[in-house]
Amino acid sequence: MRDNMWDAAGDGRGSENVAARDRSVFQLHWILIALLPVIMAAVTWGPEHYHYAIQVWLRFFSLPVLLVEAVVVGIALATGVRPLRVLRHLPVPAQAGLAMIVTIGLGTTLWVAGDPASAALRTNTTLIHICFGLSVAGLVGKTSPRFDREIWPLIVGGLLVYLLMLLSYVAMIEDPDVFDWGHLGLGVSNVRFVGFFAGIGAAASLALACLAQPRVYWRWVLAATLFMGLMFWSGSRNPVLAVSTACLIGAATMPAMRRMKTAIAWGSSVVGGALISLIHVPQHPAYGLYRMIFSVASGDANTISSGRLELWGGAIRAFAQKPIFGFGEGQFIHVVPEAMSVYHHPHNFGLQFLIQCGAVGGLCAVGLLIWAWCHIMKLTRCAEDQLLPAYLVLTALILAACLDGIFFFLYPAAMVALTIALTLGTALRNQPVQVAAKTASQEAVVAA
Repeated sequence: MRDNMWDAAGDGRGSENVAARDRSVFQLHWILIALLPVIMAAVTWGPEHYHYAIQVWLRFFSLPVLLVEAVVVGIALATGVRPLRVLRHLPVPAQAGLAMIVTIGLGTTLWVAGDPASAALRTNTTLIHICFGLSVAGLVGKTSPRFDREIWPLIVGGLLVYLLMLLSYVAMIEDPDVFDWGHLGLGVSNVRFVGFFAGIGAAASLALACLAQPRVYWRWVLAATLFMGLMFWSGSRNPVLAVSTACLIGAATMPAMRRMKTAIAWGSSVVGGALISLIHVPQHPAYGLYRMIFSVASGDANTISSGRLELWGGAIRAFAQKPIFGFGEGQFIHVVPEAMSVYHHPHNFGLQFLIQCGAVGGLCAVGLLIWAWCHIMKLTRCAEDQLLPAYLVLTALILAACLDGIFFFLYPAAMVALTIALTLGTALRNQPVQVAAKTASQEAVVAA
């Protein structure tokens, strides 16, 4: 009978000597994952050349993210990890849910989507995310518990490098009056998407601060402050709200966060970040702390929501036209008039799933997300809080997805898969998730 988290009844075939496991986080696949924001920034660098055609495609489709995910899958296969074998360790309902999502995606691409090219592109992206998550879980199964303490400082380090690159990028803009501030361009196609990087960095840093010894506590608070400052500077309200709410949920569910140092870390980072953001505010209506305050005080609900209420209404009406299996991936911009041929998603993950794969696929996707979050919460409690950063980051991303396109844009979607895989993969450390090599004795028996 299956355990309520994973199939914990191992048969011993996959047990390994802990000392033989690769304990180092400094391997190519983990470094590439941590440096994803840096890679995105490097290939889209050019403060005065936002409209350079190749870079526009790189920004919008986040091709480096897909390439890194594919490399990680390849490395996993080369080291003996088999994603399908990892999949079999999921509970049967979770396996069925994933299978249903993939089936609906392929079916709507072939027979329903009005723009089959976009549907095929987005469906393949979803498949890559799934394979990436299963591969990461299998790779985590080959590590020791020490890995859980090392991976998130590495990821935060990569995000801090991105922040430094952004500072240099802004400083190198020769003519701020004509620069395209609305798009910004450094690894993103819209300045708001900077909040994806900053929100993940802030949530992870706050979790690490909660777990840190006094001598390093303020280092993580400083990191969280810098990320908060980036969110305020870019005028990104949703990530600030998501990270703050995630901290409240974390305090309610995790004993490690029910401490005064959690409140101090969060309060210091918010106040410090708000003040830092005032050092330089571009002359553009999308930026700055004041913009965030005035937009909330406007009084018009649709204006406060930046047009989301109108998009949500249009999404609900479109869903009613194909409520069972939806329109297919990448079709929102075509089937919702309120999208005005501009918006590719409804800024809400529930409505996005309903448009893409209808009530059947939407319930599967939301159910899988709820299942993953609940079991990650249980695993985090059982792991002496070593998994707290992944739990807090996932919580913040799910909350942000209520008001933004977390599951449309590739980097945050990949990070959702990563946080789930990094956590659930710890349950595979004594499970047979890779091809077992024949021992000398086995070969001798076969030869005989």
